[in-house]
Amino acid sequence: MSALIPAFHGSAANVIILLAAATAAVVGWYLFSTRGGFELRATGLQPEAAEYGGVNVGRVWWRTLTLSGVLAGLGGLNFVLGYKYYYEEGFASGAGFLGIAVAIVGRNHPLGVVLAALAFATISQGGLAVNAVVPKQIVDVLQAVVIIAVAASVPEVRRMLRRSR
Repeated sequence: MSALIPAFHGSAANVIILLAAATAAVVGWYLFSTRGGFELRATGLQPEAAEYGGVNVGRVWWRTLTLSGVLAGLGGLNFVLGYKYYYEEGFASGAGFLGIAVAIVGRNHPLGVVLAALAFATISQGGLAVNAVVPKQIVDVLQAVVIIAVAASVPEVRRMLRRSR
């Protein structure tokens, strides 16, 4: 069993967290310091304007899908080789919802995503720790409350709520 990733003593965390931190730093550098990152952000915000500005939108989409697949593979690597130590069918169910929630709470910024991921991981791990006393659905409700609180703090949402009164 040499393909196992060692865990930190007494914790579900392992050395992949260091790789994740390095990956977040590289993604931040790529998004905000390179032409490719600018093209990706421009395409994500307004594909038609990016194309008008000379960006090959199709190429940017393929590059983004490929890089996203690599990052998702790192997440699966962590789960299979660093946490459970085996593959189980459906191990990634709910990962898409959680990824969207983390992106929303982290406001699509690499540093914010890291902090949001740590917060959601803490909530999920805490839910596993108190599973005998508290139903799992309470953890889902707590995550939903965090998402709604962040969404309500966005200035556009606050303005719309004020207008509706």
